[in-house]
Amino acid sequence: MLKNLQPQIEYLVRLTDSIGLIEHTHYDKPDLSEGYSIDDQARAVQVVIRLHPHFPLLKKILPTYLSFFLKAFQKNKLYNDYNPPTGWSKNFRSDGEHLARTFYSLTELEHFLPQNNSRLDSLHHFLHQHLKEYPSDSPRVWAQTLLAISFLPYPQPQFWINKLVNHYQQHQKRDWHWFENRLNYDNFRLPLSLLKNFQSSENPQKILDLALASLDFLTQQFLDSHNNYFNFICDKNVPSQQPIEAGAAVETYSTAFLVTGDKKYFSLAHLAFEWFHGQNIIGKSLINPKTGGVYDGLEKNGVNLNQGAESILAYLLGAHAFSLCDTIKT
Repeated sequence: MLKNLQPQIEYLVRLTDSIGLIEHTHYDKPDLSEGYSIDDQARAVQVVIRLHPHFPLLKKILPTYLSFFLKAFQKNKLYNDYNPPTGWSKNFRSDGEHLARTFYSLTELEHFLPQNNSRLDSLHHFLHQHLKEYPSDSPRVWAQTLLAISFLPYPQPQFWINKLVNHYQQHQKRDWHWFENRLNYDNFRLPLSLLKNFQSSENPQKILDLALASLDFLTQQFLDSHNNYFNFICDKNVPSQQPIEAGAAVETYSTAFLVTGDKKYFSLAHLAFEWFHGQNIIGKSLINPKTGGVYDGLEKNGVNLNQGAESILAYLLGAHAFSLCDTIKT
């Protein structure tokens, strides 16, 4: 399965220049006016970690992404957005998700591909301390931090698990088994973080049950069982579907299958992955066969033909996750 990803790997490489991974495109042409985001570099590092054994050329672009991290880390601040004409954007939250996502990628990097770089070590240490001392009020920051903690030698996830569980209990109603009073974005990342950490929690069965209950709730919200496809609309007032949601769904269902052995999660992981390939509400693939890029989503009037960084990264991370459970299943 992974061997079929060569066009997407080559597209990712083309979207990477000497500064980093370019965030947006106009169709398949990099749009340099939009600059670069550390969120994308962090996801790109994870693509390198997970897929470089199959695609060695990925290791050649890893230093570019890590260099971006170091340039973004200034005076105990981690900037997010960079545009060459104007420099680093000062408009970012000091407890934003980009900190937790960078922490996640660096922790995974340290686990699988340690770099022996003191400046990266300093950034990693800063993020670990900062996230604990200045905890965000965002469940997605908690989830990204939990995912990072799962790669530590001696994970201690209970503080962050408690925050998610308390939030879940505050918002849970009879027919609403979720962490917030509405669905936002990248929703599957929340149950995924619990599935990755429940075994290190104080009450593993309780946390596993909660993770699966919230995952099953998302399935009820997004799965069109009559037509047998996912419809990843989080806000009915904005009827668009984003690759980040589908990619995270593939990762989470794949993990649920590996944890529980329940074949329904394998089937759901496969169905979520096929969303990219045309098993969706308009029956059109989001993979551009000419460029290897992944279209930026399904809009009200059809496919968004831009092929930016977030889309290709979501697809590659989802493909890797599904390949792990597909190997076991077959």
